Amino acid sequence: MTPDNKKIIITFIGVIILGLLLFFGASKNKHATQESLIEESSKESSKIELSSSTISETNFKGTKLTIKGSSELARAANAFLTDSYNDFKAEADKDVPDLKKEFGKDVGAAHYELTQVGEIIESNYTSTVVITEGKYTGGANGMTTLRTFTSDNKTGALISLKNVLKDSSNETLLNLVKSSLKEMKGEDGVNILDNSLIDQLTFTSLRNWSANNDVMTFYFDKYEVGTGYIGPVEVAIPLSSVRSAVNIIRNI
Repeated sequence: MTPDNKKIIITFIGVIILGLLLFFGASKNKHATQESLIEESSKESSKIELSSSTISETNFKGTKLTIKGSSELARAANAFLTDSYNDFKAEADKDVPDLKKEFGKDVGAAHYELTQVGEIIESNYTSTVVITEGKYTGGANGMTTLRTFTSDNKTGALISLKNVLKDSSNETLLNLVKSSLKEMKGEDGVNILDNSLIDQLTFTSLRNWSANNDVMTFYFDKYEVGTGYIGPVEVAIPLSSVRSAVNIIRNI
């Protein structure tokens, strides 16, 4: 083989290698771009916003909460809000006209009210919609309840505590929450909750929860762990304490 032929072959091989490098480089960049677009699209579809409007029904008043978004989290929260609103409306439409006839339109018992308030709490791994509902149907006090919906930021799927912990950790977490509740004190240093009610809590009682990057919070309805004047109760436990006490199988 002559020196000229060697040069031609070497040049030819070099051109092929350069072409392959350019091809795979472009393919890698295209793949990265596609992944980036998919990630951005996923973030966009998981966005949720809270919107409030004044209720102007014939038989009750208040504030209605709406969750804007197309994610599973938004759909689940909205379905709950819609069902709750419709149930309250049905009750008011049934009761209030008769109350007005019997006691007059200005009597307090006829002034039904529904108040829906929401909050979004996020960590690096989860997003939670916390819904607080106040319902007044006459009497001295109304009823306030809390409901949470939590989703995995990566998959968008709804998750519960059962998705987060190993079953063997359920009792341990429950005891940690009970201890934290019993340690809650008022400004005068006196325990503000009812230990006998706290002792009756089960793992199912921990159904309403959220997490940010620092604490895990558990929510309890009015009367669930204390007297009515206290209202609904929230107890926040440092994530470091939760992680050291229980066996977590999913990042929160």
